[in-house]
Amino acid sequence: MAKKKRGMPTKTCVKCGATMHARKAVCPKCGKEQPKAEKPEKAQPAATKRRRPAAPRPQPVAPGGLPQAVTFVRQVGGLQQAKELLNQIEEIKKL
Repeated sequence: MAKKKRGMPTKTCVKCGATMHARKAVCPKCGKEQPKAEKPEKAQPAATKRRRPAAPRPQPVAPGGLPQAVTFVRQVGGLQQAKELLNQIEEIKKL
């Protein structure tokens, strides 16, 4: 079954009422400039909407090892303080 042919899109002149192609900006009979159709504002796409900032991701913690031990010693202020803290932790574990 063949497609049915349709006519071209038309509009009428605001001054003389002549029929013309919908994309014409000036009437071919009277020369009157036609008003442009206002387009409705488009809604913002979802991708451009404001999002709250992502929370910083926690640093992965290694299960142990020399780098973590060195970091701990530096944080507590030296080897002696680190040994004291570890002794205290062992005493707490025994409770």
